[in-house]
Amino acid sequence: MRYSYIQLLTDFKPTFGILFLILALCFMANTKPARAQDPQFSQFYANPLYLNPAFTGATGDARVTLNYRNQWPGLDANFVTYAASYDQYVRKFRSGIGIQFKNDQQGAKVNTPLMSSDLTLYYSYLIPVNDTWAIQAGLAPTYGVRNLNYNKFLFGDQIDDNGPTGNPSMEDFAKENVHYFDFAAGVLIFTESLWMGFSAHHMNEPNLSFTGGEDKLPIKGSFHAGVTIPLTGWMTGKPDYNNKTITPTVLYKFQGKSDQLSVGAYFNYNPIVIGAWYRGLPLKRYETTLMNQDAFALLVGLKHNGFQFGYSYDVTINDLFRASAGSHEISLVYNFTVNFDHAKGPRKSGYPRVTCPSPWRNYERLRYRHVKKRRVK
Repeated sequence: MRYSYIQLLTDFKPTFGILFLILALCFMANTKPARAQDPQFSQFYANPLYLNPAFTGATGDARVTLNYRNQWPGLDANFVTYAASYDQYVRKFRSGIGIQFKNDQQGAKVNTPLMSSDLTLYYSYLIPVNDTWAIQAGLAPTYGVRNLNYNKFLFGDQIDDNGPTGNPSMEDFAKENVHYFDFAAGVLIFTESLWMGFSAHHMNEPNLSFTGGEDKLPIKGSFHAGVTIPLTGWMTGKPDYNNKTITPTVLYKFQGKSDQLSVGAYFNYNPIVIGAWYRGLPLKRYETTLMNQDAFALLVGLKHNGFQFGYSYDVTINDLFRASAGSHEISLVYNFTVNFDHAKGPRKSGYPRVTCPSPWRNYERLRYRHVKKRRVK
């Protein structure tokens, strides 16, 4: 969550001095106020595995997801994040499985002095409660690598009265790469049109220090919820969830001393999706004097034959408004059906067909197919 760096960034302009800022961010992580934190996605429901492992296999079929985010492109210290994932539901075992690769480049305009990459495996299990409610729980182990390229920085012993000397630095650092294991878990509770969930990432608080000291990645927790509301069919008593709907959503997340609230809604008018939401926590002030505000995010999307495309732009509403140039984000998702043998599999095993609702998906009613076991005489 980048918002904890906002006040630091306001004192710098996108010039050569930004290199010192990036270095300060890296090593100030050993202090309490500015520890390492996660990248964020404005289109959090277009990257559901990253939001909560319990979303793994939540479409009931298979899904490929690609995400790209360029945060603050107006600054040299911008953040560029890529993510690619695949997940599917395994009906025989009421389980979802998935995998995601993520790459986060900090300072991409200055040849990425700090880069993080990780590979995450996902597993979820579906628990039908009754004909209306269901629970899905998920787990996600991660293997990650952080790389700090010291050649991209300028240190004090490389400067004299005439400026940079061009000589190599004599500074001695413990290592350039940090390898770590991570762990996350989450749970979803949902009906045919409503969902709410909680997830916890970095439960083991891995140490990401480059200097041999301690730089623990704080636990990140999030609560998220939404409800799909049909806009037509109420007069006839048959609300239409497949044409015009509005989906209010909320996401609250916290990590270390930082927390953030996102509230907004998706308007779905097939095949177009439009979204808008506010990100910040104005009632809680940063360092007692500054408003804890981040951005307004606007989304336009299109879905057709299993494909969904979304573009969003963040309008920065804090002190970085003029310098940051906002944030751009693109998502591409393809939902498709894996060839399951319905006749031999789900019906005879009593599989309950449950699909967690989503702002992007059409309405799909919960269909339970419980089959009583025959008594053996």
